[in-house]
Amino acid sequence: MTRYMTLVAVAMMLSAGSAPAQTAATQPAATDYVAELIDDYHQGADRDRFFKAAGIDTIFSSSGSFGDVDRLELGHAKEVAAAVNQVRADAEKEYAGDFYGVASIPWQDTDAAIAELDHAVGGLGLKAVLIHSNIDGVPVDADHCRPIYAKIAELGVPLFIHPARSVAEEKFRDYGLEYLTAYMFDTSTAALRLVLSGIMAENPELRVVHPHCGATLPYLAGRIDSSHVHPYSLGEQMDPLPSEQLATRFYTDTVCQNVETIKYALNFYDSDGQVALPTDEGAYLHVWLLEDREPRRVDPAEEEAGE
Repeated sequence: MTRYMTLVAVAMMLSAGSAPAQTAATQPAATDYVAELIDDYHQGADRDRFFKAAGIDTIFSSSGSFGDVDRLELGHAKEVAAAVNQVRADAEKEYAGDFYGVASIPWQDTDAAIAELDHAVGGLGLKAVLIHSNIDGVPVDADHCRPIYAKIAELGVPLFIHPARSVAEEKFRDYGLEYLTAYMFDTSTAALRLVLSGIMAENPELRVVHPHCGATLPYLAGRIDSSHVHPYSLGEQMDPLPSEQLATRFYTDTVCQNVETIKYALNFYDSDGQVALPTDEGAYLHVWLLEDREPRRVDPAEEEAGE
């Protein structure tokens, strides 16, 4: 039996009411909030039992949809990003081998983002970098971002795409469509922009995690390959094809709540190591394990009771 390392990337969200999603928020409020979340995840006995029962080895912690510093005034964004990165770096030391932090950077400014990369990854030792699916409405392939991607590739750490408030949020407020569908459209668009813009080709060492089983892209791969050659898109064929770049250069996770979707992702992504297990534990209290590339859902309560 093939045994895959079980990972959980916890999206520790900085809620709009208590942290830097609002420009009135203070840097101490943001850091205190992250510190409290990290402490909750590691000190609670029930959570420890959950992790053990589910076979979870490692936590990767990032700021979720409401921890988006790209919407803040630049000076404030720099302060908040540096502060929450420090809190996560401290947790990495305290929970060595069990906890890793994903760096927040101010993507709205090239120089500030690169400076915080040097601080968070080069100085503090954080192991990955967060980008939201849009930069306060600006596409992730904006020209000012290209040097940032080059720096991330140079540092050799993966880039994690997390949904942000979508570019069409005002149109998706009814029925919870922002969360049901728009988040997935937004991350899919972001990931595909990295391919179609040539950013992935320019940075062959860049590794990108596109969560939620790749959202819509595995299902649209054939359409993308056949249509990007037309004048309304690139007007020429990419080599490798977009689907090949998505399948070989991108990684995903098992947050989808459906076994058939996980199987589809396993067939789409190129190698065994490109499907991580799982993320968003804080939002979905279940875990998917892979054994011989067959998904198996784990109920931690049942696992613990059966010990």
